[in-house]
Amino acid sequence: MHFEDLFKKKYSSNSVNFNKKLNWFFDIKYLNFRKLDKKNVLNQAKQLASEYKRLINQKDNIKRKNKVIIKSKKFNNNLISNKIKNKKKILRSISFLKRNKFDIFFKFFLVQGSLSNNDFIDGWSDFDSFVVIKNDTILNYKKLIKLQKKLQKFYNLVLRYSPFQHHGVIIYTEHDLKNYKSGFLPPEALKENINIFRKEKINFYKIYSKKKLSAEILKQRNNYIKKSLSDGYYDHHVFNNKKMKVPFVENDQTLHQLFCHIGFMLNIPILFLDSIGKSSHKKNSFQKFYKIIKNKKIIFFIKKHEKLRQNWEKITTSKKKINRNLIKFLGTDYMKTCNQVINDVLKKIP
Repeated sequence: MHFEDLFKKKYSSNSVNFNKKLNWFFDIKYLNFRKLDKKNVLNQAKQLASEYKRLINQKDNIKRKNKVIIKSKKFNNNLISNKIKNKKKILRSISFLKRNKFDIFFKFFLVQGSLSNNDFIDGWSDFDSFVVIKNDTILNYKKLIKLQKKLQKFYNLVLRYSPFQHHGVIIYTEHDLKNYKSGFLPPEALKENINIFRKEKINFYKIYSKKKLSAEILKQRNNYIKKSLSDGYYDHHVFNNKKMKVPFVENDQTLHQLFCHIGFMLNIPILFLDSIGKSSHKKNSFQKFYKIIKNKKIIFFIKKHEKLRQNWEKITTSKKKINRNLIKFLGTDYMKTCNQVINDVLKKIP
């Protein structure tokens, strides 16, 4: 199911689906790659506000919660490496957040991932975040619409240094922090972070669950991959209504979509580790994954993607087209291999 389709139903007791709806409302694909319908936006904002009100008023009967505390360090310009060619553009986007007082809307705004651990690669890396939206923002549909407009402007700044940015800020609610589900971004992944607003501690109350949501994410994506093999096109993360052809076709103008897919393949280690109860920071997840998985075919596949990440600008020569070099690097049966690898990884999850 597409995230936008979730608005066809109300999920007053399902915080996972509500979280998906909330993130879609503020997603870059929705705000910056489509023409917004004002009436539709208004209805969605009102639905989110009323649905969240019912969600937070429900009685909490969950007893098994594990408290995790993550410390954050306050942002300063020196925390962004001088080795990054686009440092000025990155600082400009962060300055926009401060200047426009995003702390009115968000309780926490953490920069995480490659920007926070000096692993940022120009041309490849994107803006990764973890933000917690305030209750009074969600409960006021006018504030939701106002925030949406501000984020649209922020994303325009992000796209100047991250042209393949395919997701918005990753949003959680205050309710999510108190009822933190498996499958949400693991708190362990936030051990290296930069807080845009202030230095502080963040408390997570993780819920024990037999259902492995990270494994479900792998299964759901693999269903799209499997479908692409029979349909002849890939229907996930579509930009500008152009669907990537399967197998690849040289000069197909769907490089942005393929970039998103490659990025997901690089998330296999962290999703696998979370599924077996060994959540990790993404930077450290690869070596941990290799030691546990012990499958040469899977390890070769992931390492190949690591190499592509490091050499993205050398292998790709366009911001739109899939070129011959990239097709040769990935192989003509690439999507079929993706399907097989995820199947093999899922078999390793108890």
